[in-house]
Amino acid sequence: MTQKFIVFNITDRCNLNCSYCYANNKNCNSMKLDDMEKAIKDAYKDNTIIDIIFMGGEPLLEIDKIKALYGFIEDNGYFFNPIVGKGIAQINIVTNGTLLTDEIFGWLKDKEEYVTCRLSYDGNKEAQNKHRCNSYDLIPLQRYLTEYSKASINIVIMEDNIPTLADDIINLHKIKSDVNIHSMRAQGVTYSKDCLKEYNRQLKKLYDYYVENIEYYPCSLFTGDYFLSLKFDLKDDCVCKESNLFYRCDGTSKHCNYFLLHDIDVDTKELKDLVKMPNKCEDCILKYNCCYCYAVNHAFTGDPTIPSTSNCEFAMLEAYYNSKYILEKCKYYEDNNSDVLKEFFINAKELAYKVSCYLEDRLNEFVT
Repeated sequence: MTQKFIVFNITDRCNLNCSYCYANNKNCNSMKLDDMEKAIKDAYKDNTIIDIIFMGGEPLLEIDKIKALYGFIEDNGYFFNPIVGKGIAQINIVTNGTLLTDEIFGWLKDKEEYVTCRLSYDGNKEAQNKHRCNSYDLIPLQRYLTEYSKASINIVIMEDNIPTLADDIINLHKIKSDVNIHSMRAQGVTYSKDCLKEYNRQLKKLYDYYVENIEYYPCSLFTGDYFLSLKFDLKDDCVCKESNLFYRCDGTSKHCNYFLLHDIDVDTKELKDLVKMPNKCEDCILKYNCCYCYAVNHAFTGDPTIPSTSNCEFAMLEAYYNSKYILEKCKYYEDNNSDVLKEFFINAKELAYKVSCYLEDRLNEFVT
């Protein structure tokens, strides 16, 4: 079965103004319900599994349209049907969490077979308030984690929250052990070399925690997706696939959300053979993972075909601890003769070992 993503930037409105937000055109525009219904009708014609993602702006400002679109999908039988092998498998809402009212909580729990609400949350209070407009005390985090079974957290990694990153993530697990946590460095941000050693300490602490709690599902820095992606030439595996569509409020669409929201007119299909690999990257084992996100390239260098090498060491640290964790996870499955995700980790084992050996000496040069 094939899979595609449809992303609706349902509104340009937002009740916050986060410092690193990529949505640089905040205004009062919102998508028309008719445009979203048409996009779903067109997508359903393909024999594929569809994931819908609502972004913004702040999507919960348009909760009534989201509810109406859910009803449209339900009434027309567009939810996934395993017999025919196609349909909408999941609806994701990415929110800043400040508008999670009793009514919205109730609707989310009632519809959680198909609906997931992901909360953007940066961990410690100082960083959250600095970058997310003093919103720390406005988010019902405890309730979200304890009452909502599909709780999922986005953490944007900034220099401000690196010193507490491990504790912030561990504390989320202490509230809800199986919480899904997606951690990522901010797009287009160059991190100072001064915080590299601290990032190493935080990743080491997280690594030790996940090895000690090996049955937990780790945050995205340790999931192993990283390693399976290294097996392929990412020139052909970018999220900017022809099948995926990102919609702006006016109903226009592109295959890449970054280029859509920044009004950059490029054909991502034509870029894959134009990337100018930096000389220092030619022999690096991570080169396909780092160089072929055209949006990240543009955010750093102003050119989608020119990768930046400014955060190489940070990417190496993430790959190193990810590889070490994969090897521990493989050992766990082998020792316990478990079939749960075993095939995934065994497939990644050889590459994880290769990556950990490749990076160990290189990392010693700048973190010891």
